[in-house]
Amino acid sequence: MENFAPMDTERRPKWRFKSMKEVHKVANAILRYIVVNERSKRWTKVVEAYKRLLWVIDQKHFPSDYEPPTSYTVLLYELNFHLGLALQRLGMHKKSIEHYTQAIKVVSIPKGGCLAGCVTNSCMMTPIYARRAFAYTQIGDNTSALRDAESAVVLDNRNPDVYCIRALVRSCRNEDKLALIDLDYALSFNPNHVSCLVVRGAITRPWSPKFPGDIPRLNKYLRKAEKLNPDSQSYFNVDSFNHPCVQDFYDRMLFTLLVPHTMTEINLTPDKPSKKQMDSSPELRRSGSSHSVNSHNGSPTRMGSPTEKLDPFRCGTPSVNENRLSTRRRLDYGEAVRKHNSRPKTASEYMAVLEKERRKRMEASARAQSASLASRKISSESRSVRFTTTASSSSIERCHSSQKSVDRSSTTNSSGRTTKTRSTKAFVFETPNNYSIPVFQPMNIADAPRMYYRPWRGDKLPIGEVTHPQPSPAFY
Repeated sequence: MENFAPMDTERRPKWRFKSMKEVHKVANAILRYIVVNERSKRWTKVVEAYKRLLWVIDQKHFPSDYEPPTSYTVLLYELNFHLGLALQRLGMHKKSIEHYTQAIKVVSIPKGGCLAGCVTNSCMMTPIYARRAFAYTQIGDNTSALRDAESAVVLDNRNPDVYCIRALVRSCRNEDKLALIDLDYALSFNPNHVSCLVVRGAITRPWSPKFPGDIPRLNKYLRKAEKLNPDSQSYFNVDSFNHPCVQDFYDRMLFTLLVPHTMTEINLTPDKPSKKQMDSSPELRRSGSSHSVNSHNGSPTRMGSPTEKLDPFRCGTPSVNENRLSTRRRLDYGEAVRKHNSRPKTASEYMAVLEKERRKRMEASARAQSASLASRKISSESRSVRFTTTASSSSIERCHSSQKSVDRSSTTNSSGRTTKTRSTKAFVFETPNNYSIPVFQPMNIADAPRMYYRPWRGDKLPIGEVTHPQPSPAFY
C-alpha cells in the first residue's frame, strides 16, 4: 500500500481525479485498508489513512455546482470520530479534540432565525461529547471535560454510561462525593450496570488486609460486578480517567458510547440535480415541469411567459414558471405519496408484485441475450471484410494521423478562438435525471444502535421535582 504514504504539507500530492468513478475507487480502497489496520491495531497507519481519505473526499476539490448526497454528513461524522479515536490511542489528545469538534460541527443543525449561531443538539453528539471529555482530562483541562460530560448527560439522561463518564471526570477533579451521587443515581434505574458498579466499587476502595499475607476483600459493588461479568475484574482499580487501563475500560465496558462503522462503502454520487443544473439543462426542465394539467378542463397547458402561473398539485400551492425546482419537488412528493399508498397490503398482493418483478427480469435478460447475439453476428461479418487496395488503406491512415495531430494541437470553436484541449478537461460526475424524494423511509428502531435509539428522551433538559405546599382551606 505504498499509495497511502504519510502526507506532508510541503509535498502534498495534487488532487487529479477526472471522474467520480476514480474517486470512489480510491476512497473505497483506503476505507478497506483502514478497517484491516484497525483490526490489527496499527494506529499510525490508521491515522495516515484517515487523513488521506478525508483529503480525497473533501468537498472543496469538487466543482461548485456539486451537491453531495445525504450520506456525506454521516460519513464525515464517522471518519472524524474514528480518527480522533486512533489519535487518542497514540497519545495525541490535542489533535483528537480537533477532530471530535469537527464531528460535532458536521451534525450540528443551525436554528433558523437565530443570529447568535445557536444549533440544535442531536443524539449523535452524545458519544462525541463523552469521548472529548475523556480527551480533555488527558491534557489537564478538567473544566472543559466536565462541561462536555454534562452536555452528554443532558442529551441522554436515561443512559447510565453518561453518568459513569461524568463520575470519572469528577473523580479527576477530586470530587468523589459528587461522583458517588452520579453513580448511585445511575444504579437507581439500572442496578445491574457493570460499569457503574466497577467505578463505584473502585472509588470506595476494597477492604485492605489487616495482616500481611491476607487477601483483600472486595466490597459489595465489585462482587456484584464480578458476578455479572467476570471480565470486569481486570478493571477493579479504574476510579478516574487518569488510570492507565482506562482506554480498554472505555472500549469494552462503555460500548454504547462508541460510533459504529455504518458507512462500509463510499458513494458520493448526488441524489438529485442541483438548482443550477435544473435551470440550465433543457432535459431536466422538460422532465420536471414542462407541462401542467389544467384543473378546469383536464387539458395539458404549455408553460409560456415567466409570469404565467401553474395549476397547483394536491400537495402544494401555485408556482411561477421560473421556480421549476420547487414545482419538480412537489410533483415528486405527490408521486412518492401515491407510491406509498399503493404498496401491497396482503400476502397475495405482495407475491403478485414479486412475480411481476421476476417476469420483468426474465424479459430484460432475454433482450440482453438477443442483443449480444446480434452484436456477435455483426462483428463476425465485419471481420470478413478486407481491403482490396493498399491505396485506400494508406489514405485512411493519413487522414487519421492528420486528425490526431489536429486534436493534440488545438481545437477551434464557433467564434474562431483556439483553446488547448488538455487544459479544458473538467471533472465528470453523474447526475440523476429522474429522482424522487424519500418521503417514507422504513427504520428498525428495536435493532438500531444506542446512539440512534430514542433520541426524544434526552433532547429536553431534565426537570427538577419541586414540592409545592398545599393551600389551606379558607377560614369561615
